[in-house]
Amino acid sequence: MVRVSQHNPLNYILTALPRLTGIPTKPGGGNHTKQFAHSARTEEAHEATMLVAKALALTGVKVIMDDGLFEEVSAFIITITHLWSP
Repeated sequence: MVRVSQHNPLNYILTALPRLTGIPTKPGGGNHTKQFAHSARTEEAHEATMLVAKALALTGVKVIMDDGLFEEVSAFIITITHLWSP
């Protein structure tokens, strides 16, 4: 088992996944702005976030259910962890 922590390089890859969510914003409404906070409260943003959450959940289920895929993912995690470790 590989732990994912703030100090693990895998954390940098995994945290990129939620950024793929397309929350529509107004010009100048990038992350960490009042405009983004307003956009993030909309039904459209909720639907986009739920779509990504469901896709991530189904990906996890597929990894757990498919032994071959589980082995591939495990090997990948171990490889990048060793490559980026001091």
